[in-house]
Amino acid sequence: KTGAVNEVRTDAGILYLKSGPVAICGLTAKNEDQRWTKDNAGEVFLARVAKEVYDHFTPPADPAPKPAAKP
Repeated sequence: KTGAVNEVRTDAGILYLKSGPVAICGLTAKNEDQRWTKDNAGEVFLARVAKEVYDHFTPPADPAPKPAAKP
């Protein structure tokens, strides 16, 4: 759920990960960037926070096995 009022941007939701659901909520205030665009600094910040949470709770994939060395 997103929200915005002039110098405030908010976002909340549930990330459904393989490790289980993770609830996340971000609230910002007194943002200098008050543009109503997707690249608004508050919106970008909230997206980066969500990405960090996702990365933290999602383990990296196992690397592909290396082929056996030829004798």
